[in-house]
Amino acid sequence: MFFGGNKPEYYGVLHIRSGSVYTAFIEVPVEGGSATVCAEDEISLNLPAQCDPKRFCVGLGGIQKQIERFFLREGMEKLRSRAPHAGVSNVILSFGAPWSRVISRSVSYEREKPFEITNTMLLDLAEQAEQKTEQELKENDASAQIGFALGERTVVQKTVNGYPVKHLLGAHGNSITLTHIHNLLVKDVADSAAEIMSGIFPNAQQKLYSHLFILYKALHGVYPYAHSYCLVDVTEQATEIAVINDGVVRYVTHVPYGGSLIASAVGENLGTPKADAESKTRALCEKMLSDRKGTPVDAALHACQTSFKKAVHNLYENYYIPQTIFISALSGDGEALTEEVTTIFAEAGNETHRVIDLTRELPPSLVFINFLAHGDGEKTEFVTK
Repeated sequence: MFFGGNKPEYYGVLHIRSGSVYTAFIEVPVEGGSATVCAEDEISLNLPAQCDPKRFCVGLGGIQKQIERFFLREGMEKLRSRAPHAGVSNVILSFGAPWSRVISRSVSYEREKPFEITNTMLLDLAEQAEQKTEQELKENDASAQIGFALGERTVVQKTVNGYPVKHLLGAHGNSITLTHIHNLLVKDVADSAAEIMSGIFPNAQQKLYSHLFILYKALHGVYPYAHSYCLVDVTEQATEIAVINDGVVRYVTHVPYGGSLIASAVGENLGTPKADAESKTRALCEKMLSDRKGTPVDAALHACQTSFKKAVHNLYENYYIPQTIFISALSGDGEALTEEVTTIFAEAGNETHRVIDLTRELPPSLVFINFLAHGDGEKTEFVTK
């Protein structure tokens, strides 16, 4: 579990986006009360709209001093003004698209006669799930070329004889099924971020997650009765779309659709520098894109939407799409992108969805507060290797 001891725990958070990083210190009380962000900052990355992992790592190295200044000086001063003897024992590393993936895998064990569920049995199932994921990555040419590393693994659903249960150890049944979520991270980017944080907090325990998984867990704190929905997370370079049914991630896909890519396309159509194109895109977002029809901006946006529309059509052809869609986007883009996503899903499925914009409701600070409050699943029910 995350919590322990008699004093509050303090977390260092480094969230890696495709065009910026978010840093924070968070205080988590052991018994009751809400977690608190003691200090936070956002640092921009001066990178092209599309860049490979190695180029991104160079950009990350370029802001390392700023990251260190926050955690060792500016942010630490704010933390110590609140808690003079505070020490960071845990570091959360979060990676947004396109630097992470989420894979959900289920593994089962059956016998004709009832049996007692043991720790060894659960360990074997967990190892099977991990081997299954690793083998799939090796067989996928694109994944093998990028190079993924396994982050945290979490059990999100457990069933005995087909019925969900909270605890497995000691239970009896003819069949058990574990559904795991594996956080996959682009290795070069994950290694670079982990190395930076190891230099700052050499004795802290690091946990590495896909930001989509963190958002998925945080959402339960705000919408506890949401069990079936689509979760759309838009970053600068990519968008993740996850289908959640009965509280479990069933399918995740990535598409090259994001703020920087749109700005780059706008710049090409208008013949303007990227910075000017971004300002035009942001201005359009504030106006809900109402005046864009027939403009070069409109053409650029339609070009960027092609892959997004294709991914949504594929979802409708192969999966059950829930009526509720949650969208999280970059600050300033949420309102416009919510309108765009609503239209794309409605056209693809020929039906109306309830689209909820999380951009303002769940800023980064509240995402991580809710994530830490609700933990990362029930990993600790059985002893891991």
